[in-house]
This record gives sequence, structure tokens and C-alpha cells, in this order.
Amino acid sequence: MKHLLLFTLLILTPFFAQSQNLFGDTDSFLKKYVDNGLVNYDVINNNTGELNNLVEAIADFPLSKADKNTQLAFYLNTYNILAIKNVINNYPLASPLDIDGFFDKLTHTVAGKDLTLNQIENDIIRPVFNDARIHFALVCVAKGCPKLAADAFTTDNVQQQLEKLTVNAMNDPQFIRVKGNTVLASEIFKWYAVDFGDTKASILKYIDKYNNIDLSGYSLDYYRYDWQLNKQ
Repeated sequence: MKHLLLFTLLILTPFFAQSQNLFGDTDSFLKKYVDNGLVNYDVINNNTGELNNLVEAIADFPLSKADKNTQLAFYLNTYNILAIKNVINNYPLASPLDIDGFFDKLTHTVAGKDLTLNQIENDIIRPVFNDARIHFALVCVAKGCPKLAADAFTTDNVQQQLEKLTVNAMNDPQFIRVKGNTVLASEIFKWYAVDFGDTKASILKYIDKYNNIDLSGYSLDYYRYDWQLNKQ
């Protein structure tokens, strides 16, 4: 039994080091270039080395050895980093919608597979992890998104981070706008309604779960999504 445990540790130790290095480098990158949810694309564009290193690490990540929380942390970080990479590859631009196929045609290698941003979100993260909180962690480089966190997701913090980001988004008056007896929500809730129960009542209940205001008796509507680049 002791020999088996030692053999297992010897196999897994390089993976743990690789995942910690990737998550740590992602955290350093975000802390350096993200402030209050906005990204300093000008500075990144002038020195792309750190970003390119992250993209290379994402391509070679040994995902098959990861547990579920590590996989989730990896995919959330990966989406956000590759969205930034898509911007830099086409910089300057005013909106991701300026680039044809920004979300559904441009591909990157992710743990050995070529994927678009939409495939990462809709073919992997949403169906595999089945957690509506991911919509407040994935940032599509637009001002209409929830604010991009300046902290990477890790194996140990991913569940706490998801909860924190959801609470922050539900209590951000620019993201959830209360006007009289109406809650004006991001169109994210309309586009992904099925993840929130698929009715206006269930969406409002979800918001109410995290919002500090008692929303009993309120109605729900949506404001127009802002596709301007989330640039500092």
C-alpha cells in the first residue's frame, strides 16, 4: 500500500506543479493588467510575452489528470485568457463584434484540442459543470459582462470565487438595475434563461437569492447589452 501511494504521488506531483504554475501565472497576469474589471490592452499589446506563455501552457495542460474543481478552474481561466488573446490578435478594436467569428470561428489549442470560445462555454463548461454562477465568471471582453476578476481561479478557491463573483454581480447597480418595482437585468439572463430556470419568475428568484434588496413583488425586464471593449 505504501509503495502504491508513493507511486501515485510520483505520478501526480508534476501535474500539481504544472497546474499551480499555470494558475499562479494567470493570477499574476490578471493582477498586473486588470483593474476594476477593465483590461489594459495597450500595455499587453506592447509586450505579449506573458500572454503568449499562458496560451502555450493552456495548449499543453494535462487535463486528464485533473479533478473536477481543477478542470473547472482551468476552463474558466482559459476562456478569459483566450478572450483577451483574441483581442490582442486583432488589436486595436472597439468591440469583439468587430471581428468576424470572435466567439465561434477563432480557435485555440486547449489541453490538446482546438476549440472556440463558444465551444469552451457551451460544449464544455455549461453542460459538464451545470452551474449558473459561471455566467458571472466568464467575461467576453465587453463592458456588458460582469467585471473581470483580477484573481485567477484555482483548485482550492474556484467554488468560493464563483459565489463571490455572483454576489458581486447581483449587487452591482450597473449590472442589476432596480428602477421602481422593476428589475432591469443583463441580457445574459435572457440568452441563457434555461440555466436560470427558463422563466422570468425563476430568473428573478435567482437574482433575489443573491441581491441585498428584497425583490418580492418586482417584475423583470432587460436592458441592452453593451458590446464596447472592456478596455482601461
